[in-house]
Amino acid sequence: MLSRMLRYQDTGSGRADVCPGAWFDRHLVDGIQSFRGQFGFSRYKALRKYAAVIQGLIRNRRVVNLVLGSNSTDPLTVQDLRNTFGLVQGDEHSHLTVVTYSNAIFHPKVAHVVDAGGVGHAIVGSANLTEQAFGKHVEAWVEIDQGHELTNGPLSDIIAAIDRWHTLREAGVYQILALTDIDALLARGLIVDEATRRARRAAARDAGGGGGGAGGRGTRPTRWHAPDAEDDETLDEELEGEDVEPVEPEEDDVDEGGDGGAGDAGPTPAPGRSIVHRWSKRLSASDVNKNEQNERNLISLGVGGREGTTARVMQDINDIRDRMMSDEDWQPIRISGEDAETVTLQIEVRLPDQPMHIHQLQVVHAPHRGSGQHNYHTSIRWDADLAQRLRSAAGNGYVGHWATLDRFDSDEYALTITADRPNPRTMGMGV
Repeated sequence: MLSRMLRYQDTGSGRADVCPGAWFDRHLVDGIQSFRGQFGFSRYKALRKYAAVIQGLIRNRRVVNLVLGSNSTDPLTVQDLRNTFGLVQGDEHSHLTVVTYSNAIFHPKVAHVVDAGGVGHAIVGSANLTEQAFGKHVEAWVEIDQGHELTNGPLSDIIAAIDRWHTLREAGVYQILALTDIDALLARGLIVDEATRRARRAAARDAGGGGGGAGGRGTRPTRWHAPDAEDDETLDEELEGEDVEPVEPEEDDVDEGGDGGAGDAGPTPAPGRSIVHRWSKRLSASDVNKNEQNERNLISLGVGGREGTTARVMQDINDIRDRMMSDEDWQPIRISGEDAETVTLQIEVRLPDQPMHIHQLQVVHAPHRGSGQHNYHTSIRWDADLAQRLRSAAGNGYVGHWATLDRFDSDEYALTITADRPNPRTMGMGV
């Protein structure tokens, strides 16, 4: 009886079906009553797989308590923290706490779930909240299930230990109640930008003489995969490639420069600047967080149609990276083991009937994605604020609206969502 409720697991055992991520796959499922976790090191990508489950808990006013470390050796990034906050933000039943100390590392790795039947389950071990720990690293842990006098007590202790953190108001413990709390941590250097973290890690590898590339080291297979948005091929209600005949403008609808003059449904540039590149698409449910089965928190920057049937906004799938944004400070990253690039840009964002806000948004270019379908290589990731505003828009929100991305001769960018289709004459990588 006890052996079924208290189990030691180890990815060094050689069993292909054993990894920490498998525990999360079994327990973070629809219908659970609560989710708690405390982790010294974390990445939002590991949580994103369970976004729909966590959001279901939030909607049903169930407990979601997360405590995350931001240690000096590998601090949280502002992007990860904003995305996590956007996921767990709710009422008094959900809490997000960041712990950071100058003379100690926050180092626990514990998760607890109460299932649909009211039975508690926990995992306690060496695995951090990262995709590598969930499925690639050699990890060891204990799985605990409720139902025996020797397991019920420890499970209650785990709940109490995790819940205690959100009651604290002391140095090194920060309750994340709004995006301004995240901004304050960034301003104090307690969390960092993703590019800063990558630079630090690269410097550490260089100082160590090459890190994982040293001869004689082996490799391990990946047994758990985070569903990276760049690899997701099922774009529900995808509209960007639909066969719609372009509407030819009247000659006086738009000025000959095509830079947003009268009659253009797209944005009008501010005085003193002109559009040098424009891209546009019709928005799908997945683009605007209205697909509950596939909330990607990004907009895919595809070619926008088939030549001969729609106004084709790019001649090549890589035009966003190679033409519109070719001179930006792209940084190399790895996605699902493949080479990719990212850059964070300041973009003016305008939603219908809302004031313009400037956002720092991550652009990702991943040439490996698509598996030959050639639908998109580049995407813009929504930050937590935009993700929430898109998600909470009434009804179908902005599904079927048009997104227009402009680059101006001032090297500024603007992303505008409108109900009307931009004038085809202004579409394309050069206007």
